Amino acid sequence: MTATADLRVQHLAAANRARQNHYAVKREIRAGTLTVADALHDPRAASLTVFAVVCAQRGWGVSRTRRLLAAMGVREDMVREDKRVDTLTVRQIAAVSAMLGDRRA
Repeated sequence: MTATADLRVQHLAAANRARQNHYAVKREIRAGTLTVADALHDPRAASLTVFAVVCAQRGWGVSRTRRLLAAMGVREDMVREDKRVDTLTVRQIAAVSAMLGDRRA
């Protein structure tokens, strides 16, 4: 194998690990074993979007998630749909958690 092929294999392996982590986090949120507030601090969810994490909850679909994030849009801790979890500030994590009724974050 050439250096380029080795690098490609490494990148594919890293992408597969990230996808597996994303599926695991979403599955745990849906099952209720992981709260959204905890997921926002979980390193496995770092590259997920806030939208994907909130939408993973049982009973939360696209419309309900968009309404929640839109309601936050008029405040100073605005969180866009495409914002990644690892780029959230402490204040934004607290705001998302508070909007979901979890005061622990």
